[in-house]
Amino acid sequence: MAYVGIILKLRDQFLIQLRDNNPQIANPNKWGLFGGSIEGEETPREAIKREIKEEINIDLEDRKLIEVYNNYNNFGFYYELNIKEEGNLKLGEGQKIGKFSIQKILNMKNITPGTREAFLKMRDLMRI
Repeated sequence: MAYVGIILKLRDQFLIQLRDNNPQIANPNKWGLFGGSIEGEETPREAIKREIKEEINIDLEDRKLIEVYNNYNNFGFYYELNIKEEGNLKLGEGQKIGKFSIQKILNMKNITPGTREAFLKMRDLMRI
């Protein structure tokens, strides 16, 4: 199965999701990237746009959506939110949205392994 995740930047902070506290899901009750599985014939870009609409009610602008990596069916994206998009944020999945500095995220204990890895990768690639 292929997965997509996204690092969302809002001014000088990054948005991550506190996952549901449900033992049926991977990494319950941990902080992680927004994203999910690619469904059917979706492209990674279509999947991340769908996932973000479902999870936080944002319609990602194609011109601002940057694919940063493709690693064995794991696709990582980067996107900078604007003030208008921030006003539309509405949590549709997970327990809550967190806004943190990259340093705070990298030092968190309650974070999914893939999230830490993605931030390290993107920090190096994009100098965030």
